[in-house]
Amino acid sequence: MKKYFDVLQLPVGASSTEIKKAYFKLAKLYHPDVNSSADASKKFKEINEAYEFLSDPQKVRNLLYKYTTTKNQKQKRDVKRSESIKRKTTKRASVKKREFERIVNKDTLIKDFKKVGKTMLFFHLTINLFVVFGYLSDSKDKYSISDLPTIFLEVTFTIVVIGSIFLLMIYADYLSHKNS
Repeated sequence: MKKYFDVLQLPVGASSTEIKKAYFKLAKLYHPDVNSSADASKKFKEINEAYEFLSDPQKVRNLLYKYTTTKNQKQKRDVKRSESIKRKTTKRASVKKREFERIVNKDTLIKDFKKVGKTMLFFHLTINLFVVFGYLSDSKDKYSISDLPTIFLEVTFTIVVIGSIFLLMIYADYLSHKNS
């Protein structure tokens, strides 16, 4: 919006009569029929756009409302975020060392479980893709198409067992920290 006031060479918040006077003054100066410079046409279009926008108070109000509500929403989000951080910090500062370790370790445990789950899914999909491509590229036809579901089940079972072992190791580590 400030750009429009600059185009009409007015201070921000100029009255409608000032806007109108500035528009007619600049329009006469930069009209393509009067001014033959290369920039005259472009400048005239900018002046018209600025006048169209600034002469409609509803457009100006809408823009101001949109700007202030967006700014207020961002401030509210920032306040909520900082309050959440303060609550967590206060909670962690007020508990004993052992309780603090339990809180931190529980958060870490959840994050580790999610990582293991994602890794298991990735390996499962990757290995199954290798099995399918291996089957398709195998020229000796060792496998029939009916063997694929069995192979997929075996791969799935293997990945689940390996993932379970990792999860148990993470949980055992969590318990050892909790009990120490």
